[in-house]
Amino acid sequence: MLAQPERKTIAIAGASGAVGNKLAEIFAEQGHSIVLLFRGDRHAQNLASQFAKYGEACSLVQADLTNTSQVEHGL
Repeated sequence: MLAQPERKTIAIAGASGAVGNKLAEIFAEQGHSIVLLFRGDRHAQNLASQFAKYGEACSLVQADLTNTSQVEHGL
């Protein structure tokens, strides 16, 4: 029997972009909790809908990573 990988919480910046979105999908499918970081809110509803099937394992955080106070508040 193969050992199950340890479940982790993974923050992904740029979750509304193609690469970030795919990474989030891969990690969520593996059972990890994911925190999706995005800068603008125009994609928030799409992200929320796409990852709703993962339930509590997925959180959305709007933050501009170039703004220190937003990062501290968001995380």
